Amino acid sequence: MLICKKKLNFGDLSAMFLNHDGKLRVKDNVIDLKTCRDWMIKVSVTHNLPLKWVEYSAIRGFLKYLNPNIRFISRNTHASDVMKLYEYEKEKLKIRLSSVPGMLCLTSDLWTACTNSGYICLTAHFVDEECKLNSKILAFCSMPPPHSAPELAQKISDILMDWKIDRKIFSLTLDTAAANNVMVKLLKTRLQLQNSLLCNGEYFHVRCCAHILNLIVQEGLKVSSDALDKVRASIKYVKASEARMIKFKECARKVDIEFTTSLCLDVPTRWNSTYLMLASGIKYQRAFSMLECDDLAYKHCPTEDEWERGKVMCEFLEPFYDITTLISGSSYPTSNLYFMEVWNIARLLEKNSRSHDEVVKSMSLKMLSKFEKYWEEYSDILSMGAVFDPRMKLKLVEYCYSTLDPLSSEDKVYRLKMKLYILYDEYKKKSDDASLSKVSQPNGSCNSEVGESEFMEGVRRQEVGKLKMNPNVFVAYRSYRGATSEAKSALDVYLEDMTMDENAKLDLLKYWKDHSSNCPQLARMACDVLSIPITTIMEAEVATAGIKVLVEKLIDVLKEEYSQINGLSGDIRKLQKTLEMIEAYLSGAENKSITQHAVKMMRTMARIVSCVIH
Repeated sequence: MLICKKKLNFGDLSAMFLNHDGKLRVKDNVIDLKTCRDWMIKVSVTHNLPLKWVEYSAIRGFLKYLNPNIRFISRNTHASDVMKLYEYEKEKLKIRLSSVPGMLCLTSDLWTACTNSGYICLTAHFVDEECKLNSKILAFCSMPPPHSAPELAQKISDILMDWKIDRKIFSLTLDTAAANNVMVKLLKTRLQLQNSLLCNGEYFHVRCCAHILNLIVQEGLKVSSDALDKVRASIKYVKASEARMIKFKECARKVDIEFTTSLCLDVPTRWNSTYLMLASGIKYQRAFSMLECDDLAYKHCPTEDEWERGKVMCEFLEPFYDITTLISGSSYPTSNLYFMEVWNIARLLEKNSRSHDEVVKSMSLKMLSKFEKYWEEYSDILSMGAVFDPRMKLKLVEYCYSTLDPLSSEDKVYRLKMKLYILYDEYKKKSDDASLSKVSQPNGSCNSEVGESEFMEGVRRQEVGKLKMNPNVFVAYRSYRGATSEAKSALDVYLEDMTMDENAKLDLLKYWKDHSSNCPQLARMACDVLSIPITTIMEAEVATAGIKVLVEKLIDVLKEEYSQINGLSGDIRKLQKTLEMIEAYLSGAENKSITQHAVKMMRTMARIVSCVIH
């Protein structure tokens, strides 16, 4: 008997594909549209793409090829998706910040972009449960004028309230702008009303050390020499055109110098670029001399004496460059570095103020006067950072003070020690309050100052012969017993212990994590102090990235206007060349801010577009 085979139902053939054997197979993986949109968000955020990329015809064609049933979204929908993700991640971070065991340290910076728009950045720094240093940008937003102290204080206060961290703030690191001093007073007054600042806000304001160091060295560079001017003019001459750069590289090969590092031209507002310019120029000293022989138009070659003067200046600036690089780290604690590096700067300036080289001597004296203005008195809270480094402690601080001023060193160390104990008492009080609140009575009343008489009264209230007692009584008794029998605190023991080898490699936060079980309050205090950033470098990096984005957006707008113009006049060719120059600049501006030259080009470009269109 013949049995008819059941007809196979293949369904929609578009849902099938050929495998390697040439047979039809049903597709197992269904492309989820929500997942696609999530990946689009990730692409935009990770690669800093404009939101309109989702509307690019080539992108849509590629997605259509991958999934014929895809539903495209507009840039507005994509923008909404990005904001939803931002709000979701913000809520996650809020929860995390609320659970941080210690305090939060802030850094903030304000700047004006080339478009005259104001922006503010606020970043939180903290040590998490695993004793890892974290930095999270809380706000990177527009700051409309006026940029006065009350408006700045209100803006930061609003951000803190929005993140619900206004009661967890330890410090705020700022540059030396005049408005910041008044702003800090206003903001501190607000926070003091909540009784949330330690030691009545004595350690709230921290001044950016990198900014102060920049002011100090800039003061010294005002004593400019012919050597510095000629090195700058020589590098500027070579970098003026590609032909000159090729010729200079040929000169370097003639004198057996391998061209491995590019020449660096300095920026007036960044002294460390002056050091890098000198270092790069001195390396190719003989190449410049050869260029003078081969190129008669080159008139700026320094003499042998001027090269020697340049080397002396470079050697003088090198330690300051190294110190700036060291204290500008963001992945490791820097507050423990503050005291030693400021002490090193004081020693360097004192030494070079007696130099036989008149230029170096004049630079040192000018820098020393600026140093005394900002760092005559060391920051107490940042000096504590050195104390919480077991390789230093108070002994090294005492030695450093004695080398600078033996007569006042003992008083300075005593003052620092007293402030250290006062801050430690604040942490002990916070810890005791937290412990007692956890075991408080149902009606919420629990006196932290419970003495022995109250303990015994609690015992009398218990039934005779039973050991079940009110747990509050035990807590109070342990507190009383500790206060009367312990002669030394954890801070006493730590300071009296031998210091570690100063050359030992040490992860400070891990060290305090390992000691947190024996001295929890001291470990928490140490982690909070060590998490204080002594510079606002991170804000500067964010500003640089933000300015690059703004300039790139300006380029996109101008290109769009340019594409709508018919014909190629001389102005349009100039515009196109300017666009290419700015794009080339941006591609190599990974760690540089927008220079005045680039801003001038952008303004010229905008004027050209305006004239041609209208």
